Amino acid sequence: MEKKYLTPKRYVILLETYQQVYLTKQHAVSTRQQHLKSGVSKLSEARKVVDELKRNAEIKQKELAVKQHEADEALKQITKSMADAGSQKTEMEQLAVKVNEETAFIERQKREIDNELAETQPLVDQAKQAVGSLRSETLVEIRSLRAPPDVIKDILEGVLKLMGVLDTSWTSMKGFLGKRGVKEEIMNFDPRNVTVENRESVEQLLRKKADSFTPENAAKASQVAGPLATWVVANVKYSKVLERIRPLEEKQNKLKKSLESSTRKMDELSHELKQVDDKVEKYRTTFEKTTNEAQRLKVDLEKAKETIEAAQNLVGKLEGEFYRWSAQVNDLNEQLKIL
Repeated sequence: MEKKYLTPKRYVILLETYQQVYLTKQHAVSTRQQHLKSGVSKLSEARKVVDELKRNAEIKQKELAVKQHEADEALKQITKSMADAGSQKTEMEQLAVKVNEETAFIERQKREIDNELAETQPLVDQAKQAVGSLRSETLVEIRSLRAPPDVIKDILEGVLKLMGVLDTSWTSMKGFLGKRGVKEEIMNFDPRNVTVENRESVEQLLRKKADSFTPENAAKASQVAGPLATWVVANVKYSKVLERIRPLEEKQNKLKKSLESSTRKMDELSHELKQVDDKVEKYRTTFEKTTNEAQRLKVDLEKAKETIEAAQNLVGKLEGEFYRWSAQVNDLNEQLKIL
C-alpha cells in the first residue's frame, strides 16, 4: 500500500473541508434551535395571553358582581318607595274623604247659622240706618233736658247697658250723648260685644218698661227715642241669637281649623308623593342602566370564558411539546458549544 504524506496543499484542503462541514453543521443546528426557540416563545406568549385573559375575566367577574349588587339595591329602593307611596296614597285618600265630610258639615253649619241670623240681621241693619239718620241737633236737645221723660231715660238706659256703661244716671247719660262721634259709635257697635249679664239686665228692663220701647210711645217722646228704641230691641234679639248659635260657631271654627290642618297635610303628602315619584324614576333609571351594564359584562364574560377554555385546551395539548422543545433547545446549545 502506497504511503500518503500530508502535504500543505492537502492540509489546506482538509481545513477547508472541515470548515465547510463545521459551518454546515452549525447552520443546521442554529436553524433548528431558532425554530425551536420560536416555538417555545410562541407557547410562552400563549401562556401569558391565557393568564391575561384570566385576570381580565376575574376583573369582569368582580364588575359584574358590583353591577348586579347595584341593580338589586335599586330594585329594593324601588320596591320600598312604591310601598311608601302606597301607604301615603292610602292616607291621602282617607284625608280626602275626611276633608269632604268636614267641608260638607261646615256648609250645613253655615246654613244653620245664616238661617238663625236671617231674621234678626235686617232688624239690626234697619236700626243702624235709623240711628244714622239722626241729626246731631236732636242729641243736643236731649242733653239740654234737666229732667228727661221716663221713656227717654229708659231707652238711654238700654243703650248704655248694651254698650257696657253700667252707670245709668242722667249725668252719665248726658256725658255719653256729649261724646264726639257718639252716633257713629252706636251705629258701628258690634252686638257680639254684649255680655250675657248686660243683655239679661236690658231684657228685664224691656219687660218692666215695655211701654217705653213701643214705636208709638218712643216716637212721641222724641225724634231720638224712636230709632234708639228700635236699636235696643234689635240688638237684644241679635245678641240672643248669637248666644244660641255660639256653640255652632265654635264647632264651625274647630272644623275649619281641622279642615285647614287636613288640607295642609294633603299638600304635604302630595309633595312627598311627588318626591317619591322622582325617587322611583331615578332608581328605575339606575336599575335599567346597571342591568344593561351587567348584561353586557355577562356576555363579555361568557365570551372570555369560551376564549380562555379554548386557549387552555390548546396550551394543554402543546404542554408536552413545550417541555420537549425546551429540552431540545438546551441540547442544541450544548451541541453548539461542542462544535
